[in-house]
Amino acid sequence: MKGHRCATCSPESPWPRAIRLETLSPLMRDLKVKVERMRELAGANWAQVTDLAAALIREQGIDWRNSHQIVSVFVRRNIAAGIRPDKATSASLDEAAAELGIAAPGLPSDVFSDAMDPAAFVRRRKLLGGPAPEAISREVETARGKLVIDARLLDGFEKQAERAHEALETAISAFVAD
Repeated sequence: MKGHRCATCSPESPWPRAIRLETLSPLMRDLKVKVERMRELAGANWAQVTDLAAALIREQGIDWRNSHQIVSVFVRRNIAAGIRPDKATSASLDEAAAELGIAAPGLPSDVFSDAMDPAAFVRRRKLLGGPAPEAISREVETARGKLVIDARLLDGFEKQAERAHEALETAISAFVAD
């Protein structure tokens, strides 16, 4: 685009204009995945509490606004007490409701645990572009299909370029011969 300037496209940029996929192979080969650390960090910042609010709505019939208010107080109280998400309890959720003057939801422990489980949080996100394994598999299959189409197009372009080169050489030879 004329007039387009960004850090990536700028000639003064320290960043490469493009990263070749071949350069990623050694990186991926040498990558050490720390699954337990990933699991620990996945739920460390309370992202899964949206599922806790949904569980209050689904399981206890609490309206959307109150369920989110309860969860907000629940998170705030636990953070203030230095309690990590994986150590939070259903009882502390009941206490948060009481602080708001709302009856204790009494969420069953298995429902509470499932709502607070970061892995379950990910598995539930099956929508397009979501992180669930099913969603990722769909995206990978879509990308593979596009690669097949791109490979066919590239092959066609390469053959077209070869024919154009041959035609050019023939035209040059004919011109020089005259």
